[in-house]
Amino acid sequence: MPSPHPAILLPVGDDQERLRFLGSATEGMADAPDLDGALASLCASVVPRLAQWCSVTLCEDGRLVARKVWHQSSERVHVLSELGRLYSPLDDRRHPVHRVITTGRSEFVAAVPESFASRLASSPRHMDLIRELGIASIMCVPIRSRGKAIGALLLGADAGWRPLSRADLLLAEQLGAKVGFAIERARLHQVVEDELAERIRAEEAVRRHEREQALILDTVRAMNIPYLAGSSLPVTWRMPSIDMPYGAELEEVMCVAI
Repeated sequence: MPSPHPAILLPVGDDQERLRFLGSATEGMADAPDLDGALASLCASVVPRLAQWCSVTLCEDGRLVARKVWHQSSERVHVLSELGRLYSPLDDRRHPVHRVITTGRSEFVAAVPESFASRLASSPRHMDLIRELGIASIMCVPIRSRGKAIGALLLGADAGWRPLSRADLLLAEQLGAKVGFAIERARLHQVVEDELAERIRAEEAVRRHEREQALILDTVRAMNIPYLAGSSLPVTWRMPSIDMPYGAELEEVMCVAI
């Protein structure tokens, strides 16, 4: 019985269609407002055109972080999300994402054996999730930027889907080589946006402080009472303590706050 899914939406021999697909994927990422949007655009380009589901893992501050998961079935997204949240591939050399990022070489299994889940699982719950995902074929390709693997794109399909092919692998590798720059650009944009937001918050804090100081100064002038730098401190101590007569005139005052 033929599969209800197309063998491949991009004809194997049609270079023009493949270039159009790669261009569309990277342009969609470039139009995204932030890194999360860029990765969502990437996954939406991949599923279901190349695979039934995918996940994007990035290297961040020495860690491998599952940044985005995508499944053609909304009911199965939670499985990918839980796998990414609970089982990081950082220290697990059995995980294809770990190997691909470490070696920079793609991995491809056209027909996943029955022993796959037991070999990869680190706990009974982990095995249950892998089996629930129903992986029949899987591939993992590096995401590159400036000649270095900065992450990995993991793609898979279950038994009800068409088997992933070498043609899919080639296209996924080309995609991984192209989207690395878009991811780095989105990261840089995010850093700039965060720094700008922090600067705006700092400037607002300074303006708020200036308004508060102006209010304090207007108040003490209206009440005709002395005003010292640091008057906003509710309580001060002198060690050793000293009692001064009420109404005593002060010639000099110095306050050191620690």
